[in-house]
Amino acid sequence: EVQVLHDQLHRLFNIDEKLQARDIAIMAPDIDAYAPFIEAVFGAAKNTPRFIPYRVSDRNLQHSSALIDLFLQLLELPQLELTSNEVLDILSAPAMAAHLELDEDCRRWWPFWIEQAGARWGLNATHRKQHDVPADHLTTWAFALDRLLLGYASGSEVMIQGVSPLPEIEGQALNTLDKLIRGLRLLARYNDFFRQAHLADDWANGASELLAMFEPATRENSNEVAALQRCREACADLLEQCRLAELEESIAPEIIRD
Repeated sequence: EVQVLHDQLHRLFNIDEKLQARDIAIMAPDIDAYAPFIEAVFGAAKNTPRFIPYRVSDRNLQHSSALIDLFLQLLELPQLELTSNEVLDILSAPAMAAHLELDEDCRRWWPFWIEQAGARWGLNATHRKQHDVPADHLTTWAFALDRLLLGYASGSEVMIQGVSPLPEIEGQALNTLDKLIRGLRLLARYNDFFRQAHLADDWANGASELLAMFEPATRENSNEVAALQRCREACADLLEQCRLAELEESIAPEIIRD
């Protein structure tokens, strides 16, 4: 079917010299079923006179993919309380773990430190307030990091300006804590970004930056390469629709998540 389609399109181009590939839309009830055949036929013609510029749109993002699960989870950050389990799950996802360069020390020590330092939920007091509860600093991630860093710096359990240090980290273990801090900063950054309304261009740029961060982790996995491409196509489709509609207003994050 796809080969016949390709041949018929060439016939139409030969009949009408004004016809352009961008003038044509091919529709199907389940485009995902045809996607691999489209790539095989249309993609194989690349760098030949028979190549027709094309893009497969409206593909389902809900296929089984760790990268897609991670991308959608990050889009939903403002809705998450970011409990200790949620944060560990996100930071341990394959693409995120590769970006942070997680190792066995991280997997061994992070759960222990988090439990000892008392990180329960919420990035900080401000994040707690976003969930309509009092802006309490205790048992947030910021609270736990204060205890761990002061414990490393002082080496004692003596109270410092109202904070009880936790001297659990020594020597090279600081590198392991640094990876946790980098991960939490990344979550804080995208929590702030994904909870605000933005123009379509800003949404597309923010999503593209996030996906580019995970690209190195997908290069040796063809399924995740395809998943990354599907995420990019979804972002490109959104941007194109907004441009065609001449939409110049900010778009709420709820709409982006949908």
